[in-house]
Amino acid sequence: MAKHMGSKSLVMEGLIWRICDGTQIDIYSDPWLTDEQGSFVQTTNSGTVKLVSELIDSTTHKWNFDLLNSLFSERDVNCILSIPISICGRDDCLTWAYSKDGLYSFKTAYMLEKSCNFSNFHKAWGVVETMHHALFDCQAVRDLWRECECKALVCRDKNEDFKYVFEEWKKLDVPLRQRGAALLWWAWGRRNYKVFNNKDTPHLLVRERVLRLVEEQGKYSKHIYDHWRSPTTTSPKVCKHPPSSFVKVNCDASLSEQGWIGHGATARDSQGAVIFAGTRRMRGKWPPKIVECKAVLFAVKLAKKYRLVRL
Repeated sequence: MAKHMGSKSLVMEGLIWRICDGTQIDIYSDPWLTDEQGSFVQTTNSGTVKLVSELIDSTTHKWNFDLLNSLFSERDVNCILSIPISICGRDDCLTWAYSKDGLYSFKTAYMLEKSCNFSNFHKAWGVVETMHHALFDCQAVRDLWRECECKALVCRDKNEDFKYVFEEWKKLDVPLRQRGAALLWWAWGRRNYKVFNNKDTPHLLVRERVLRLVEEQGKYSKHIYDHWRSPTTTSPKVCKHPPSSFVKVNCDASLSEQGWIGHGATARDSQGAVIFAGTRRMRGKWPPKIVECKAVLFAVKLAKKYRLVRL
C-alpha cells in the first residue's frame, strides 16, 4: 500500500493544468504555473478571484494585465504572462509536466523519482558543490585538465561567469578548445553518474574517452566539411513578387524584455501592390517560437478577413 501511495504522490507532483478557458482551474490550489520555483501560485489568496478564467479579459481573450499586477507578485505575474491562452474553445486539461507531448511515461516518472529521492544532490564529491567546483576545482577533475594538456582552459575565478570563460577560450587554438569542450562534457557526465548511481568512472577511462571523442569528432568534421564550398549566390535585395493570381504574405514578430509583444503582416499582389498591412501589440511573456507562431496566425486571419485564397 505504501508503495502505491508513493507512486500516486509522484504522479500528482508531475501533473499540471493546460489552460484553455480557465474555468476548471483554481488559481491558488491547482498546479498551473511553470518555473524553477514550482507550479503553484506563491501570492497569498486575497479572496478577490478564485478561477483562472477570472484573470482573462473576456473581450480581448488575453490576460488582464492590470488585474494581474494588482493581485500577484512579480514572479507569479511573469509566470502567468508566459502562458499562451488557447483560442480553440476547448476545456482545460491535466497534462504531464515532464514530457514534451504532455503524456505520462515511466521514463520521465523514473527520472523525477530519482531526483526527488536524492537528498544530497549538490554534494556529489562530499562537499557543497558549485558548477565551478564540479567542472574545474574538484581534485579528480583538476588532474584530468592537466593530463589532457588543457590547464590553459581552467577557470581560476570561482565567481567568473561562464560566458566570459568561453570568450577567453576563443583566443586559444581550436584543438585545445575541442579537448576542453569534450572534457567539460565528460566531467559533468561523470558527476551525474556519481550522483544518480553512486558510482565513479575510473580516471583513466574518462581521459581516454575524452581524447577518443576529440579524435572521432575531427574525423567526422573532415569527412563532412572538407568538400563543402560556400554558396556563390546571395539573397535578392529587392522584393520578389508572387506569380500572377497569387498573393504574397509576409509576417514578423517582436518581443521585448518589458513584456510587450508585437506582430506585423503585409500582403502584396503579383504587381507588388499592397493589399493590406497590419500591426498589433499585446502584453505577454511567451517564448520566441510561440510569438512567431502567433504572428503567422495573425497574418492568416488578416488574409481570411480580406478573402484571400491563393497565398
